[in-house]
Amino acid sequence: MKLKSPVSRRVLLVDVGLPTEYEEESNPSWVEVRQATTGDEIRIGEFYSESTRVIDEDGKTREFKQKWNNSEVVALQVYMTLSGASAIDLEDPHNPNSFKPAFSFAKSDGVMRLNMNEIDFRTAWAKLPQPVSEAIYNAVLLENDQWSPKGRG
Repeated sequence: MKLKSPVSRRVLLVDVGLPTEYEEESNPSWVEVRQATTGDEIRIGEFYSESTRVIDEDGKTREFKQKWNNSEVVALQVYMTLSGASAIDLEDPHNPNSFKPAFSFAKSDGVMRLNMNEIDFRTAWAKLPQPVSEAIYNAVLLENDQWSPKGRG
Protein backbone atom coordinates (compact mmCIF):
# COMPACT_ATOMS: atom_id res chain seq x y z
CA MET A 1 0.00 0.00 0.00
CA LYS A 2 1.40 3.38 -0.97
CA LEU A 3 -0.04 6.21 1.09
CA LYS A 4 0.04 9.77 -0.19
CA SER A 5 0.00 12.95 1.83
CA PRO A 6 -3.37 13.83 3.32
CA VAL A 7 -5.79 15.44 0.88
CA SER A 8 -6.17 19.19 1.25
CA ARG A 9 -8.69 21.69 -0.05
CA ARG A 10 -8.58 25.45 -0.64
CA VAL A 11 -11.78 27.20 0.46
CA LEU A 12 -12.86 30.81 -0.04
CA LEU A 13 -14.07 32.05 3.33
CA VAL A 14 -17.07 33.85 1.82
CA ASP A 15 -18.23 30.43 0.60
CA VAL A 16 -18.36 29.11 4.18
CA GLY A 17 -20.12 31.97 5.91
CA LEU A 18 -17.67 34.89 6.17
CA PRO A 19 -19.75 38.08 6.09
CA THR A 20 -18.82 40.26 3.12
CA GLU A 21 -17.88 43.22 5.35
CA TYR A 22 -14.74 41.28 6.37
CA GLU A 23 -13.72 40.71 2.78
CA GLU A 24 -11.71 42.77 0.30
CA GLU A 25 -13.20 42.35 -3.16
CA SER A 26 -9.83 42.51 -4.89
CA ASN A 27 -8.22 40.03 -2.51
CA PRO A 28 -10.63 37.32 -1.33
CA SER A 29 -9.56 35.44 1.79
CA TRP A 30 -9.06 31.70 1.59
CA VAL A 31 -7.74 28.93 3.78
CA GLU A 32 -6.36 25.57 2.89
CA VAL A 33 -7.17 22.66 5.18
CA ARG A 34 -6.05 19.05 5.09
CA GLN A 35 -7.71 15.85 6.16
CA ALA A 36 -6.99 14.87 9.72
CA THR A 37 -4.61 11.98 10.28
CA THR A 38 -5.09 9.12 12.72
CA GLY A 39 -2.77 10.94 15.11
CA ASP A 40 -4.98 14.03 14.89
CA GLU A 41 -8.05 11.91 15.67
CA ILE A 42 -6.33 10.39 18.71
CA ARG A 43 -5.45 13.83 20.05
CA ILE A 44 -9.03 15.06 19.56
CA GLY A 45 -10.34 11.92 21.26
CA GLU A 46 -8.26 12.78 24.31
CA PHE A 47 -10.20 16.03 24.65
CA TYR A 48 -13.52 14.22 24.60
CA SER A 49 -12.56 11.76 27.31
CA GLU A 50 -13.30 12.69 30.87
CA SER A 51 -10.61 11.84 33.32
CA THR A 52 -10.91 11.61 37.06
CA ARG A 53 -8.05 11.30 39.49
CA VAL A 54 -8.60 10.55 43.13
CA ILE A 55 -5.65 11.28 45.39
CA ASP A 56 -5.62 10.17 49.00
CA GLU A 57 -3.00 12.05 50.98
CA ASP A 58 -2.85 11.88 54.74
CA GLY A 59 -6.43 10.66 54.97
CA LYS A 60 -7.72 13.50 52.76
CA THR A 61 -9.33 12.49 49.53
CA ARG A 62 -9.10 14.90 46.61
CA GLU A 63 -10.88 14.35 43.35
CA PHE A 64 -9.89 16.12 40.12
CA LYS A 65 -12.17 16.02 37.08
CA GLN A 66 -11.46 17.29 33.63
CA LYS A 67 -13.98 17.80 30.85
CA TRP A 68 -13.58 19.09 27.35
CA ASN A 69 -14.35 22.61 26.24
CA ASN A 70 -15.82 22.92 22.73
CA SER A 71 -13.95 26.14 21.93
CA GLU A 72 -10.66 24.47 22.84
CA VAL A 73 -11.50 21.47 20.65
CA VAL A 74 -12.33 23.77 17.71
CA ALA A 75 -9.03 25.63 18.10
CA LEU A 76 -7.11 22.34 18.25
CA GLN A 77 -8.87 20.98 15.16
CA VAL A 78 -7.97 24.13 13.21
CA TYR A 79 -4.40 24.05 14.54
CA MET A 80 -3.91 20.47 13.38
CA THR A 81 -5.42 20.84 9.90
CA LEU A 82 -4.90 24.43 8.69
CA SER A 83 -2.29 24.24 5.93
CA GLY A 84 -2.49 27.62 4.22
CA ALA A 85 -4.20 30.99 4.31
CA SER A 86 -4.18 34.32 2.53
CA ALA A 87 -5.16 37.83 3.46
CA ILE A 88 -5.79 37.15 7.15
CA ASP A 89 -3.70 39.83 8.80
CA LEU A 90 -3.64 41.11 12.36
CA GLU A 91 -2.47 44.53 13.52
CA ASP A 92 1.12 44.38 14.78
CA PRO A 93 1.00 45.48 18.47
CA HIS A 94 4.61 46.72 18.23
CA ASN A 95 3.93 48.84 15.15
CA PRO A 96 0.46 50.45 15.08
CA ASN A 97 -1.15 50.77 11.64
CA SER A 98 1.04 47.90 10.45
CA PHE A 99 -0.34 44.44 9.81
CA LYS A 100 1.24 41.00 9.72
CA PRO A 101 -0.13 37.57 8.76
CA ALA A 102 -2.06 35.89 11.56
CA PHE A 103 -0.60 32.48 10.65
CA SER A 104 2.65 31.26 9.12
CA PHE A 105 3.13 28.05 7.16
CA ALA A 106 5.98 25.83 6.00
CA LYS A 107 6.37 22.46 4.33
CA SER A 108 7.15 19.63 6.75
CA ASP A 109 7.55 16.04 5.59
CA GLY A 110 6.18 17.07 2.20
CA VAL A 111 3.00 18.58 3.67
CA MET A 112 2.18 22.26 4.25
CA ARG A 113 1.49 22.88 7.92
CA LEU A 114 1.30 25.73 10.37
CA ASN A 115 4.80 26.92 11.16
CA MET A 116 4.04 28.14 14.67
CA ASN A 117 3.73 26.46 18.01
CA GLU A 118 0.33 25.87 19.56
CA ILE A 119 0.65 28.75 22.02
CA ASP A 120 1.41 31.27 19.24
CA PHE A 121 -1.44 29.83 17.16
CA ARG A 122 -3.90 30.13 20.05
CA THR A 123 -2.78 33.73 20.65
CA ALA A 124 -3.47 34.62 17.00
CA TRP A 125 -6.70 32.56 16.94
CA ALA A 126 -8.02 34.39 20.02
CA LYS A 127 -7.55 37.76 18.27
CA LEU A 128 -9.71 36.87 15.28
CA PRO A 129 -13.25 38.26 15.11
CA GLN A 130 -15.78 35.50 15.74
CA PRO A 131 -17.17 35.51 12.16
CA VAL A 132 -13.65 34.96 10.78
CA SER A 133 -12.77 32.08 13.12
CA GLU A 134 -16.20 30.55 12.50
CA ALA A 135 -15.68 30.66 8.70
CA ILE A 136 -12.22 29.07 9.07
CA TYR A 137 -13.70 26.30 11.21
CA ASN A 138 -16.46 25.77 8.65
CA ALA A 139 -13.72 25.23 6.05
CA VAL A 140 -12.05 22.68 8.35
CA LEU A 141 -15.35 20.81 8.60
CA LEU A 142 -15.64 20.62 4.79
CA GLU A 143 -12.52 18.48 4.70
CA ASN A 144 -13.11 16.78 8.06
CA ASP A 145 -16.83 16.15 8.27
CA GLN A 146 -16.30 13.49 10.94
CA TRP A 147 -15.96 16.47 13.34
CA SER A 148 -19.25 18.05 12.33
CA PRO A 149 -22.37 17.49 14.47
CA LYS A 150 -23.71 15.18 11.74
CA GLY A 151 -20.47 13.18 11.55
CA ARG A 152 -19.48 11.25 8.43
CA GLY A 153 -22.17 10.65 5.97
